[in-house]
Amino acid sequence: FVKDELSYETSFENHETIYRLTEDFPMGTHISRSATVPFPVKQKLMEDFPQITNAVIIFRPSSWGNSPILKLEDVEYYEDDFVFAEQDLFNIYDLEFIKGTRENALVGPNKLVLTESAATKYFGEDDPIGKRLRLNDFVDLEVTGVIRDLPNNTHLKFDMIGSFETFKSFFNDQTFFETQWVWVAAWLYFTVEDPKDVEQIRAGLPAFIKKHYPENLTGTGVALTIQKADDVHLTSSIELEFDANGNIQHVYLFSAIALLVLFIAVINFMNLATS
Repeated sequence: FVKDELSYETSFENHETIYRLTEDFPMGTHISRSATVPFPVKQKLMEDFPQITNAVIIFRPSSWGNSPILKLEDVEYYEDDFVFAEQDLFNIYDLEFIKGTRENALVGPNKLVLTESAATKYFGEDDPIGKRLRLNDFVDLEVTGVIRDLPNNTHLKFDMIGSFETFKSFFNDQTFFETQWVWVAAWLYFTVEDPKDVEQIRAGLPAFIKKHYPENLTGTGVALTIQKADDVHLTSSIELEFDANGNIQHVYLFSAIALLVLFIAVINFMNLATS
């Protein structure tokens, strides 16, 4: 149990360079801490901090009570683990492609990448590349890739990825994603090679908020925090997590119990040997 809990995120090659941005925001007199941030943060963050090599926005409709319905012919499924993501997801996480190529899998609208399990669920043994699933009886998504199922030891949780351009096409006002600082809805992951650069970014976040956030928000307790992806599973239990995380205290407890049992066994062995 301890070994498994401590192995989270290590399945990804560059896991030590991956970080997540979270936000504290006011809800009346209460300050709520969320694993998500407003959509405009990504672009401004990369403009202000060139140390960031890659960044990606991920949005999960079911986190906001809207589970997408995917339809193949006459069969429909509610897909709670459907997300919209940008192409840069594959620059940050080395998800293994079984079919299709990572280079342009999520480039442009109406594109869809499935995990191996999701592909089997909808298409069986048939090749799903080029086939279409209907989203919310509104738009057809073309399958452009199939990836291995996510490992069990990651805090990420999704099995269908629609291109973020598809999500943006649902909005008549495209400036929404540049001006809407109130809706704290997007997971933002990014990579930084040098840990010293991360500290510089962390120190610059208060000034970043004052520079970019609307004046009516900057004085209300809004704050941004950087989390290392490796630490999310055991140290983070804030709102809008992908799933319920573990607890570092449980790791300490089970480790202590294991050492206690071993200590008792040693004492018993010594007593028996002495006898």
